[in-house]
Amino acid sequence: MGIYRVVMNSILFGQTCQNVAHFQKAGSWTTALADALNVEIRDFFLNNIKNQTSSSTLWNSILCYDAESALTPNRTLLVNIVGSQGSFATQVAPFSCVIFRLRTAQAGPAGRGRLYLPGCAPSQFVSGVMNAGSIASWQTILNTLGPRYTGASPTSGYHLVVLARANPSGYKDVITLEVGSIMGVQRRRNIGVGV
Repeated sequence: MGIYRVVMNSILFGQTCQNVAHFQKAGSWTTALADALNVEIRDFFLNNIKNQTSSSTLWNSILCYDAESALTPNRTLLVNIVGSQGSFATQVAPFSCVIFRLRTAQAGPAGRGRLYLPGCAPSQFVSGVMNAGSIASWQTILNTLGPRYTGASPTSGYHLVVLARANPSGYKDVITLEVGSIMGVQRRRNIGVGV
């Protein structure tokens, strides 16, 4: 099985923000499939996410790696995707994020993952807790992404997975995507090493 590590890079108010996601596809890792996954992330994943993020958020590149081999060169796709919610005059700090929770069939921390999405609107939160309308809006996006990347036969052909950094072949298929109700923080030490 090919395990693909995808790093989505964006800039928000001069700060680099990254999301690291892992995907599995039957067969061996190939550059053609890595390039196709980069295009899939650009055309479907990011183009859905942008609908709830600030226009101050700019996704500028997608990198795809072989998660099982450090010897395989990464595949890079330069992009120019801007959030479509307008610029927020009272933007929350650039390290503040909406959290997507990735759930597998395994209980406990080894069966969970997260994505941190920058560019959230201050109006989405009250005292650090997301309001019901914003949760519903984000969950609608996740309901669109779910069939594309989870389930027995994801429509994209790529399974979103959670894996341990020390054992990439021990991945677990994501079965549900949920939006977190508490504002997340992307810590600076995570930049470049995954989250």
